[in-house]
Amino acid sequence: MQVHRLDTGVSFVNNRSRVITIGERMRAMSTKRITAFFSLNQAGFWMSYCLSGSFAAVYLGALGYSNTELGGLLALGSVLGFLLGTGLSSFVDTSPRFNAADVLWPVLVFQAALYLLLLYFPVRGIVTALCYPLLLAFTLAVNTLNLKLCADFEHYESPVNYGVARSMGSAAYMALSMLLGVWVSKFGVRILPMAGLAVTALQCVSNALLVRSLLRLRRKMLSGHTAPTPQGRSLSLFLRESPRFCLLLTGTALLFFSHNTTSTFLINFVERAGGGTETLGYLSAFLAALEVPTMLFFSRIFRRRSCAAILRFSFIFFALKAAAIAAAPNIPLLFAAETLQAPSYALYAPAIVAYVTLVVPYDDAAKGQSLAFSMTTVGGVLASLISGCLLDVLSAPATAWIAAAVSAVGAVLACRGLEPPRH
Repeated sequence: MQVHRLDTGVSFVNNRSRVITIGERMRAMSTKRITAFFSLNQAGFWMSYCLSGSFAAVYLGALGYSNTELGGLLALGSVLGFLLGTGLSSFVDTSPRFNAADVLWPVLVFQAALYLLLLYFPVRGIVTALCYPLLLAFTLAVNTLNLKLCADFEHYESPVNYGVARSMGSAAYMALSMLLGVWVSKFGVRILPMAGLAVTALQCVSNALLVRSLLRLRRKMLSGHTAPTPQGRSLSLFLRESPRFCLLLTGTALLFFSHNTTSTFLINFVERAGGGTETLGYLSAFLAALEVPTMLFFSRIFRRRSCAAILRFSFIFFALKAAAIAAAPNIPLLFAAETLQAPSYALYAPAIVAYVTLVVPYDDAAKGQSLAFSMTTVGGVLASLISGCLLDVLSAPATAWIAAAVSAVGAVLACRGLEPPRH
């Protein structure tokens, strides 16, 4: 496929005497604008995940669900999210008509409908038992499509600065966590679905902006040409032909078993250390604050180190963080243990997106990104099913030490699964 570049031959000179063409300058401006739109996209998604994922234990616990029941509902939601996300990603990879932005609209509509149902039926019962797993599933599916959008902009030569965009997601998560910690204590858990509706509206706005930008870029690139037919492999064939990638996915799932144990059930570890719901809100905000600078400057880190090296470093710190949380007996030491969020998850989140872009062909981009993100979901399923039961039977520290041991195994497997990039 021939690529038509906007380049008039007229140039400017910057303060380092490097010649910059009008075409280059306009492409840089386009990239900055799209990064700003994608930052809004990430802010919307991570606020939505804060509501449906991180505050799930608070919401369901207030309605009278035990840790085991809560874990079962979240596990069901995570399984549904995995199936929905991988199914939609395979559809987008092979569809000649629909792209990720098109598919996002109905997903967001369903998300809003589920928040409405939870708002009007804020009690333990069949509505909550059905709606909450579906809400989590649609929330997770949104990010699968978001990551495909990121790959699309890279393909159309206006790459998103994902580290900057993802840092804005963490900043939004941080702000909402602080507010929710106070609001839930003051107004009760019904504030959560109300906030969810507002966040879903924000996601719709960001998607509209990205759709417009994507269509403009696609028209420029394909001017006078027919769009190529998608050549993506089926999910089963892709997995069979990518053994090392599968090993990486397995290791990552084990790492996120530990990560989700200490995040989904964070209220248990906070209460064990002597805190409450308000402390949970501040701790969640603290975690997000740690992520922002790391993600914001990820592009600079990436220029000095390969994605594989960055991921290997983050895997080691996932295991160290799990052990530190298990050993923390009070709130100050729990906050200290959580500082390892910066070299673990904060590095992993942008690095895995860049790594998949490098090692997975574009025609399989949606599947690759979906599977990588879905490992957080698989880890969430394992944590919800296993750790919820463990917390009802064992103490919080004992559960955390088990998670730390699993995390160490996961770090070894994930490191073995890394491979050199394709280009």
